[in-house]
Amino acid sequence: MTSKIQNTKQVSGISLDYLVSSGLDKRESQIKDLPLKVYLSDSQEKKVEEYCKVFGVSVRTMLNSCINYIIFLADKKGIEVKDLQYYPKRLGTNCHDLILNTETVTKLRNSGVNELEEAGKYAIAGIKVLYEKNLDVRSKTSK
Repeated sequence: MTSKIQNTKQVSGISLDYLVSSGLDKRESQIKDLPLKVYLSDSQEKKVEEYCKVFGVSVRTMLNSCINYIIFLADKKGIEVKDLQYYPKRLGTNCHDLILNTETVTKLRNSGVNELEEAGKYAIAGIKVLYEKNLDVRSKTSK
């Protein structure tokens, strides 16, 4: 004799747990496949272009890396990303669609980001800090 619970867990031979997990997996993939709006200024766009040229990466890879780095930096400093001095107060006007990779989505969720739109600001903060630490090279002045 089977109980009601066992009967409700089976739908046409497929377990309810499987259906629920499949639905969650589908939701996860839709989130990462939806474009995230990133608003850059002209100078930020130039930094992105330079970064991509120097490191030989795509804009998508670069912006995902910026988000991952800014999460790493905030975690190491023991503060929230929005408390970093690099976090933007204003956004640019040039809109770019960014598809987040799975690793970035996971890191955002693990860091407590509930609204993925916030990740656009993380990307901008990452652009600033990575540029200043890696590409803002000053030429040596002659004496």
